Amino acid sequence: MCWGTIVRNPRPTMWFEWGDGKILNAEWESGYDQWSIGERVILTTENGSGIMFFENKRTQAAVFPDDPSEIGE
Repeated sequence: MCWGTIVRNPRPTMWFEWGDGKILNAEWESGYDQWSIGERVILTTENGSGIMFFENKRTQAAVFPDDPSEIGE
């Protein structure tokens, strides 16, 4: 598990900056879907099915590494 920051959020896909600077893509599967850019969340995985959460908000998502050059698009 690691903290991440939402850096882009065109639902249903979100991009995170993982704690070590990697960019991850998370595709919403179920649960809370009102996350905002800049929010810090805990991710349970950096690749595969996992949970992202903070306080009482929880989302099931498919998480995988992404190309950081796509964030500005």
